[in-house]
Amino acid sequence: VYVKNPATGLWQQYKTDQFSGAIFQPGKLVAMISSGLKSVVRLNDDVIDGVGTYHIQGTLDPAALPLEGQNIPKDSLRNIRADLWVDKDTFMVHQLALKLDGTLPSGGNITAGATLTLSQINQPVAIQPPV
Repeated sequence: VYVKNPATGLWQQYKTDQFSGAIFQPGKLVAMISSGLKSVVRLNDDVIDGVGTYHIQGTLDPAALPLEGQNIPKDSLRNIRADLWVDKDTFMVHQLALKLDGTLPSGGNITAGATLTLSQINQPVAIQPPV
């Protein structure tokens, strides 16, 4: 697994057994979020990478997040919003965005977000290490 260090901008290589849970397994992450959404609303349809999608938004319970081994106390998270863009024809998730607010162990506040775009689903790929 290659992870880009946000502080240095450099890629770092880790063994796959160093990562547990759904955070580094997109399929499991999407399934967990899709099944755990609450207060779901449908927003305006959108196009992601040329694919017509339904835009679905909801909230997540922090206790449902796969944070084991991530050194993040679940009770420090609040206001977790998830957006899903679902293919109108296949109903596969093409994009997922998470935004959350939380409290740092030091007592400060944090706001974070991440977007995961899935493309070329079920297509063979050749991966070149970024390092």
